[in-house]
Amino acid sequence: MWNKKLFHIRLEFSMDTSSTVEILNALRPHQDLEFLQIFWHTGSLPNWMQSLQNLRFLTICRGRQGELWPLGKLEFLERLTLREMYVVRKIGVEFLGLEDQTSFRSHRVLFPKLKQLKFEYLTGWNEWKDVEEWAKDSEITIMPWLSSLTIFHCDLLKALPDFLFKTPLQTLDISYCPILSKHYQEGNGEWAKISYIPNISISRNSTVEESSYGEEDITVEDSLSCIRLTD
Repeated sequence: MWNKKLFHIRLEFSMDTSSTVEILNALRPHQDLEFLQIFWHTGSLPNWMQSLQNLRFLTICRGRQGELWPLGKLEFLERLTLREMYVVRKIGVEFLGLEDQTSFRSHRVLFPKLKQLKFEYLTGWNEWKDVEEWAKDSEITIMPWLSSLTIFHCDLLKALPDFLFKTPLQTLDISYCPILSKHYQEGNGEWAKISYIPNISISRNSTVEESSYGEEDITVEDSLSCIRLTD
């Protein structure tokens, strides 16, 4: 089955599955896989994900791990959506793919092709750590193609990391994030950091329809085949 050219795979596990690591690691998706959606996963990054050189769209929803995967290592990823990761409290340099300060020597460009980044319903998330104290003596580039950042219903998030303000953002959308919205409200000191972005939408309410659990931008018609696995 996995030798077939599946361009779009949705993996969905039941809530009472104790560990999905072994199941995911046993899979070997075709190298042409472009769209991947994972629901209710708990555990580490699948050991085959970094080898997918055509993986461009990734959605991770309802993950049960408190620390995000080192997704910055995915060199070909263009769109990333993280949704309903309720147990996540902090996002640090591990998300960029850095385990320690020596990682800067081997990873000069992090998220090298990422264009669109979405965080939705990370309701316990309160801190997004910067890399400044790690990267003082290192030359690294983070998200050099990032054009769109959406943060939706992240109620406790306080501020954005400074490395984001060095990216070529064209669109910033912050909705239903009361603390973050107030922090970057036009007229206060932090507004200057984001004022270079051409399209800014900051509100405590949103007129945009809530998306349907990772289905946005991806339809079965976009791929040769689609398979959904339920544990």
